[in-house]
Amino acid sequence: MKGFRDALKRKWRSQEGDTLIETLTAILIAALGATALATMVIASVNMTATTERALHTVYQEESSVFENSSVVGGSATIKMSGISVSPSVNVYASDNGMFHRYEPQPNANGGQQ
Repeated sequence: MKGFRDALKRKWRSQEGDTLIETLTAILIAALGATALATMVIASVNMTATTERALHTVYQEESSVFENSSVVGGSATIKMSGISVSPSVNVYASDNGMFHRYEPQPNANGGQQ
């Protein structure tokens, strides 16, 4: 360790400049670092754009359930603590069937079941 410190002190006290090889090596290392950084930034931007497109598609499908879905009647079975109930429900589905929304069907006197 002492030898390294002595060599470093001699280098700093020296009036000699860096050699061409040392300068080119430093430039090469800096260029490789900049290239790696640029590659990571480009990959991150592409990944973000892909994610935004996928989320936009999901949001469109979710909103289509509420805007222009067809109503299909059915029943939903709910089981809890050994008790099973099957109320009648209206089922709203997105165009591709990916999302569903269920609402209770109103009964004859205007209330919900």
